[in-house]
Amino acid sequence: MPDDGVGSDTLRTCPSAPCEVDSIMLGVRTGSGRLAYINPPVRVTDEVFVELRRSEVAPERRFRFASTCTEADCGHWTGRACGLSDLLVDSEAVLAEGDTLPACSIRSSCRWFFQNGRAACRVCPLVVTDSRAPRSLTPVWE
Repeated sequence: MPDDGVGSDTLRTCPSAPCEVDSIMLGVRTGSGRLAYINPPVRVTDEVFVELRRSEVAPERRFRFASTCTEADCGHWTGRACGLSDLLVDSEAVLAEGDTLPACSIRSSCRWFFQNGRAACRVCPLVVTDSRAPRSLTPVWE
């Protein structure tokens, strides 16, 4: 049986984190609004961070970033899981069941994959992090 990530007890990665030094640039938003994953991912250094912040458009509207899941320090934490992951998987905006999973570099540690397996991977390319909500990372569908 393939490992769906459920049941593991390792440190988790949030696939929709704010752009900060030491976060990982997971992907770039394409013209169609979907995420194109970057492999290997790019670590945000001080220099990269400054460059990303030069634009008038928030980096989180152009790229997706990943960082360590902060659990209780995040507005989406339910006390035991990421409420955002559950909300996304329950939404109507999920790729078809048969679609190939994206080539994601963080799947082995991803909080969303840990909670919701392949269903989380099917919705992930459709999520854009809205940086207008500083502590509550709200997905937008555009």
